[in-house]
Amino acid sequence: MTSETSGITHATERLNQKKAAAKEKKYMEYKEAVLNREAPSFSLTNLEGKQVSLQELKGKVVVLDFWATWCGPCIASFPGMQKVVDAYKGKDDVEIFFVNTGENVPDHGARLKNFFDKNPYNFQVLIDGKDEVAKAFGLEGLPSKIVIDKTGKIRFKSLGASGDADYTFEELQMMIEITKAL
Repeated sequence: MTSETSGITHATERLNQKKAAAKEKKYMEYKEAVLNREAPSFSLTNLEGKQVSLQELKGKVVVLDFWATWCGPCIASFPGMQKVVDAYKGKDDVEIFFVNTGENVPDHGARLKNFFDKNPYNFQVLIDGKDEVAKAFGLEGLPSKIVIDKTGKIRFKSLGASGDADYTFEELQMMIEITKAL
């Protein structure tokens, strides 16, 4: 191994150590920021017309991503959110829902069908047509993500989006894993 190769290897190892330390620091910050508030009960319709209620999801970690088709930051977060959906696909202890709210249009379902025909994300979408669930959770803007534990308590509430798919994935994965461990 040449000294140049050895130097590059050493620099790469130091960079990886710094990244791991930064990730651990962020994990500890999230762990200290855990909330402990009862989630409001809700029942919403999905795109297939089936009712989904928080009550029937007890025993699972539930992630709610509140969004709207007109919300640029919401859409920008979707590649990272798709990574989260893919990572937890087939796992029985986590459910991820995309709660569409703030649309104020007569045919909400048709608007969403059109959106997903153009944007083939693999999301479980719930329709909050009257914005009642968004109001019950006290949202301050979109996108907003809520992580609820197995007993129905809000553990994390996050407003906004970074637009970086990897950051979005890592942030939400940390929140989910901390919540699962509670």
